[in-house]
Amino acid sequence: MKTMRKLPFVGEPPAWSRAGRISLNRNLAARAVLSLLLLTSLAGLRADPTPTPTPPVPLIQKGSIRLNFSTVASGLTAPLEVSSPADGSGRLFINQQTGQILILENGSILPTPFLDVSGRMVPLMPDYDERGLLGFAFHPDFNNASAPGFHKIYTYTSEPVSGPADFTVPDPSPFDSQSVIAEWKVSETDPNVIDPATRREVMRIDEPQFNHKGGKLAFRATDHYLYFSLGDGGNANDVGDGHNPNKGNGQDKTNVLGKLLRIDPLDPALTMDSHDPISANGKYRIPRTNPFVHEPRSVAEIYVYGLRNPYRFSFDATADQLIIGDVGQNNIEEVDIGASGSNYGWNRKEGTFLFNPDDGTITPDPFPRPTLTNPVAQYSHFDGIAVIGGFVYRGSLAPIMSGKYVFGDLFGPTSGSGRLFSTNLTNGMITEFHLGQQNPLLGTFLKGFGQDDSGEVYVCIDSNIGPSGTGGKVLKIVRAERH
Repeated sequence: MKTMRKLPFVGEPPAWSRAGRISLNRNLAARAVLSLLLLTSLAGLRADPTPTPTPPVPLIQKGSIRLNFSTVASGLTAPLEVSSPADGSGRLFINQQTGQILILENGSILPTPFLDVSGRMVPLMPDYDERGLLGFAFHPDFNNASAPGFHKIYTYTSEPVSGPADFTVPDPSPFDSQSVIAEWKVSETDPNVIDPATRREVMRIDEPQFNHKGGKLAFRATDHYLYFSLGDGGNANDVGDGHNPNKGNGQDKTNVLGKLLRIDPLDPALTMDSHDPISANGKYRIPRTNPFVHEPRSVAEIYVYGLRNPYRFSFDATADQLIIGDVGQNNIEEVDIGASGSNYGWNRKEGTFLFNPDDGTITPDPFPRPTLTNPVAQYSHFDGIAVIGGFVYRGSLAPIMSGKYVFGDLFGPTSGSGRLFSTNLTNGMITEFHLGQQNPLLGTFLKGFGQDDSGEVYVCIDSNIGPSGTGGKVLKIVRAERH
């Protein structure tokens, strides 16, 4: 693995301290130590600057809603999200960072994974890693037997460097890995497994460092295009090997890092009636309505840019709205509304603040540039270390939450646990949920969210920060009441 100059993260907890490896066990004392090390770099590398000494934005307060949960799955390893094929089967699919997509059916995990791509991936560091099976999505026509998307899914994996990538960046050092988007199809004889022989590679991207992978895949109901997120290439501050030395990757529209891309991933031979142009590698189509299709030297696949690590995003089908959780550097975590062509400012800005890539500090922005889109909600590292984007609640079990965006943070620096928040996307006010004395997130890390066909929301947690152990669980929000 190539040397990294500074610690990064989907929120920045280190895999090692300067003294050596940290054993990230499950007791809260170890987590207290971890919170002190969050801004410490990897072994032999200098530390990130200390966050601003006073909160740059108001602290998050407890709101008026208390949540109740049921545990729907346990004994998992780094569960990242929960998805549904919307086929009436009642099955839920859980993707683990370690490479398995598991099926939850009738309250039990089936013994055989739907898909296991662990053999294709780079070896993961058990204490902490940002690579792996980071996302998967069902094609919108998954249940339409007459459509070319029938029984097809798509995955995002971190794989060893294998030949030229479709997208790269200048880098004097060897690339750490390649992010790969692939298509798979369900077995003709068993609806609970993928036929590995059907794999078709869609796109391969060179990655300079092991961190900042983004990794979310999702189709938008209104256009049937696949959206997926890519981090800025890793390291910290969007600088160093593999980063544009003048403006960082986030601001560089000639590469795909620090962006959300939008494509039609189907084999173009199956979509001959489409007017969308075929990609340079011939494996997918580029929506002709993408914002930079006709802009010289810009990557036509880009939908929005200026992002650091858009680890999770989602679509609210009711409002047809794209909502992005973009993990910050040293001070600010943000939630963005995704509008075509938008520039969210990284690495010129962190949240609403001006960002200095030379030292990682922030200052108020007295004259905001109208070309840069501010977040709809933000909070500081006094409240967390890495935003985990979630979903707008559209279920029926907790009606008082209807229309609220449910999201959270990997690890609260004072709580020693993952945190769950909500915000009204029209005003950006963030409040924390009450979780009661039997708080199931106590002593765990928040890894991701999920949503089923009924709009109910699921929470993925793990007692380990790294992709190891069997302390992962999936919780379902089953009730919400006034506290």
